Amino acid sequence: MSSGQERTTMAELAFALLTELRASGTPVGLREGLALLRLARTGAPLAGPTYLRRLAAHVLRVEQTADGLSAFEQAFERALREVRLRSRSVDLSSAIAPEPETPPLEATERDQPPPPRERLNAPLQPSPEHAPPQALPQRRRPAFERDQGRALEIRLESPPALAEPVYAPIAPQISDEYYPLTRRDLTQAWRLLANRAQLGPRDELDLDATVRRLAGQGVLDEPVIRRRRINRMALLLLIDRSRSMAPFRELGERIVETALRGSDLAAVRVLYFANYPDRLYQDRPMSQPLSARTAIAALRAGPGYANEVAALIFGDAGAARGHYNAGRAWITNEAVRGLRAANVAVAWLNPMPTERWAGTSADTLDVKLAPMLSFNREGLLGAMAVLKGGHRRGRADVQP
Repeated sequence: MSSGQERTTMAELAFALLTELRASGTPVGLREGLALLRLARTGAPLAGPTYLRRLAAHVLRVEQTADGLSAFEQAFERALREVRLRSRSVDLSSAIAPEPETPPLEATERDQPPPPRERLNAPLQPSPEHAPPQALPQRRRPAFERDQGRALEIRLESPPALAEPVYAPIAPQISDEYYPLTRRDLTQAWRLLANRAQLGPRDELDLDATVRRLAGQGVLDEPVIRRRRINRMALLLLIDRSRSMAPFRELGERIVETALRGSDLAAVRVLYFANYPDRLYQDRPMSQPLSARTAIAALRAGPGYANEVAALIFGDAGAARGHYNAGRAWITNEAVRGLRAANVAVAWLNPMPTERWAGTSADTLDVKLAPMLSFNREGLLGAMAVLKGGHRRGRADVQP
């Protein structure tokens, strides 16, 4: 038997052994099984089934116990019988064992009788010994063997080069807030602007008075109902819509939105002006004028009581252009003085940084009339304190 046929037979025996061990439930590792198949296919020619039995027991790490050796021996015998039946007429042991010595040609010819005369005239036929070997039918490899071979080829190949990791771009977090103040900050500030009094309808339970009545009488005939506490504070918003305030128009709308929807004020009125707060308008295009006294009177008129009115002005007061205008400074002070004469607390929020105020019309506002504060958290809380009744304090005294 040639070396290639010998390796093929040993590979079949090794694979049959692995199949029998797997069918019997004996644990066989993938690495050990592939190593045994590789030795049987590509290794040196083996000496026979006995050598393969010892090699398989060593490679597969068979337990050196009575049960372990017995299960391995039984699996090997079944595998050997299967390979012999598969090869049909070829005996595995005789195929692998050394070929017997051929007797001398002279002795062979001497022992055989001479051929008849009619056979001498027949055409020469090849003897069975020298006949070309017939090709054995190709056996379809089982799925397990194909998978094992494929796994062995994958392991023998060099590992593929690792591709560079591809990171998905991180979408920027875009926010519509105007920092350092957010909608939440503005809403919380409006809640500080409150002057509550029991002027509403009698539909609110007075829990403390009800408990005292129960403790004094021993029997509660009816709960104590009090008037609802309502906020008597009304707000007048004056928003600058000039061209110098164009970068802050969205911020001004944010102030209006939170005051109208996020506060519990008694009333909110929004008026617009351009540079000079002496001319006020009801709409953004500034086509419907309205005087400050008319707006204050409408805000002050409550259902059976008078509201307290506070005015908050939002504008740059000339700080955006960076120059001083004496006429603008005088008109601004007179407009604020008119609001104060109507008994209205006034505060001014300037979106421009404080260092931009020096030398401009914004620096000439009389702090006794209305403090000018920066549009940040400290300035917003200071404005709420002024509008609640601290309008007589100067700008240096206003603290959150």
